[in-house]
Amino acid sequence: MPDASRKKLIYVSEDVLERLARLAYARGESLAKLLDRVLRQVVEAFDMGYNMEELIDLLKVVEVEKKLGAVFVPHEVVETLLEKTGDSDDVRRVFYEAGRAYGLYIRNKYRGSLDIVRSFLEKTRWDLNEVSVVEQGDSYKLMCVSTVMDEVETSMTASFIEGLLAGLGYTILREEVSKGIIVVEFKA
Repeated sequence: MPDASRKKLIYVSEDVLERLARLAYARGESLAKLLDRVLRQVVEAFDMGYNMEELIDLLKVVEVEKKLGAVFVPHEVVETLLEKTGDSDDVRRVFYEAGRAYGLYIRNKYRGSLDIVRSFLEKTRWDLNEVSVVEQGDSYKLMCVSTVMDEVETSMTASFIEGLLAGLGYTILREEVSKGIIVVEFKA
């Protein structure tokens, strides 16, 4: 069993160490205490199956959701509401405008990163089994696949994605939507 009181020397780049020292000072704690806590949290995240890049992406997604007033509701609530309203132009317009607002925010906050867009869709839409964004020369292809979305949910998600891409400043070249599958080709 390792001795908890044993200490190890590790090398940290000077700029990172300076930033950490400022953080520790601002929080009123020692640098050693801050580093110990941070490293324990990193180990906990790894134990949960996450890496730090995934956690940072998740925090960015949560920040976007919080800033834009999103609410988390069970999937069956969304299904029920869409069943009641059907595939109407009014509902599709609401999804499009919501997507557009998200796109504008992401474009201005995160420079329109398509990695953030992919991560955002993966982390907010647990009903999507696959999300990919692939560069194809001077254009891109976004594909979303779901085994649980019906035609109406697929249509509304496609409208959200259209708005998202419009808010990011992209032009849609081609779109294919079928139950559970959305493929959008777009360019800057």
